[in-house]
Amino acid sequence: MKADEDAVAKAIGDLMRRAFRARASDIHIEPVGGGLRTRFRVDGVMQDSEELPAEVAGECIARAKAMAGLNTDVRDLPQDGRVLLDVDGKTLDLRVACVPTVHGERITMRILDASDVRYTLDDFGLNPGNVAVVRDLLKRPNGILLSTGPTGSGKTTMMYAMLLEIDRRRSTVFSIEDPVEYILPDVSQIAVRPARGLTFAAAARAVMRQDPDYLMIGEIRDAETAQVAVQAALTGHLVLTQLHAATAPGALKRLLDIGLEPFLVNQSVIGVVSQRLVRELCVQCRREAAPNPDLLPAASAEALKKLDGTFFEPVGCDACKGTGFRGRTAIQEILVTDARVHAAVTARDLAAIRAAAREGGMHSLMEDGLLMAARGVTSVGEVLRVAVTGPHE
Repeated sequence: MKADEDAVAKAIGDLMRRAFRARASDIHIEPVGGGLRTRFRVDGVMQDSEELPAEVAGECIARAKAMAGLNTDVRDLPQDGRVLLDVDGKTLDLRVACVPTVHGERITMRILDASDVRYTLDDFGLNPGNVAVVRDLLKRPNGILLSTGPTGSGKTTMMYAMLLEIDRRRSTVFSIEDPVEYILPDVSQIAVRPARGLTFAAAARAVMRQDPDYLMIGEIRDAETAQVAVQAALTGHLVLTQLHAATAPGALKRLLDIGLEPFLVNQSVIGVVSQRLVRELCVQCRREAAPNPDLLPAASAEALKKLDGTFFEPVGCDACKGTGFRGRTAIQEILVTDARVHAAVTARDLAAIRAAAREGGMHSLMEDGLLMAARGVTSVGEVLRVAVTGPHE
């Protein structure tokens, strides 16, 4: 029995180490056909790893849960835990989530490596114009700067980079997070605990009594948190926060839908950064290739024709494990509010908000991605895969 336990422990430990060495951001352990399928998410794309046989499936799930401090006797309720693991001289922080499914328990592990966090805006590989706009917004004395995008689009890492642009030694900086992913120097970080009544809104109210200069609120999920963020902004604080919306103009409309009055949105929001992550071309094997404008929407095709640069396509080699890509970077759509945007917000008209933002100089996600492609960072096909948004923003 002891040998079997050792073998299971080794199998789970080896799985975690292989995932890290493969540059995976997540490990998925899924019950299939009596056994367990394991997959890694690398550069945003799922890749098969291996299948663990049925005879050890239960023991492997139990071992992973035990490592994360979860109750191995509870199999019918979701549980969350954490594993600290030393790999290649680094301490990895794995956030473990277990859920029951009709086929058995399923586990997802998010791999966090503090040594790999890009802490400065310059390290993100962003288009230089975007960096300049974000830095200008961070110099504002007060207001709300929103970050939007789907799960896994790098919003939290981007907000950390924004926080670390601030002169934290001469100011007071707080963050409220769910959970705290990385420890930041000179930032007072608070993890929310909704079960104990410490919600984003409750924590923000408490922080306001701590004389903050800057405040990061992990996410606006409801009208109460939105109201607290507005109050903080209107009383002289710069507030960084996230909101679920597909585009930058859609974020302003989302605030209205949550219940904020247009005048409050106009008085408080100074800008919105919407982003996605695109895979970077492997420089070992990328191949020069002229893009086909016919594959793009009409407006984007016109934008493509005006770009100077050299375009490449993925090929695949040993260095990138045949994918043609290695690493990811962000493409962004940045809206800076002005009188035209305020008028469109007052009218509650999403199309008008987008038109006003465009008049003010906002480039779409697609256009920003095409600029990246023209620099040889990514491919037009990858931009097309990531940057197309649906009809509802």
